[in-house]
Amino acid sequence: ESVTNGELYIGEAKILDKEFYTAYNPIKYKEGNVIGIVFIGIEKSKAEAIGMNFVMKGLVTIIAIVAILLIVITVAAILIIN
Repeated sequence: ESVTNGELYIGEAKILDKEFYTAYNPIKYKEGNVIGIVFIGIEKSKAEAIGMNFVMKGLVTIIAIVAILLIVITVAAILIIN
């Protein structure tokens, strides 16, 4: 309803029995009346899989950085002690 009133809608929608993250933007004629709608969406399961992929890559990167920092700190401590 918000789109037919000329407002942008961003949210979730069920399309053909599948859940989507969506955005609908009205196309307005010069007088301001809505003459169409632009839609973009991604299936929730696919979006969440992409997000998990980024999370896992981020965790691997963080673990690698922490491991390198621990090695550097250990080596520095050994050099200072000796």
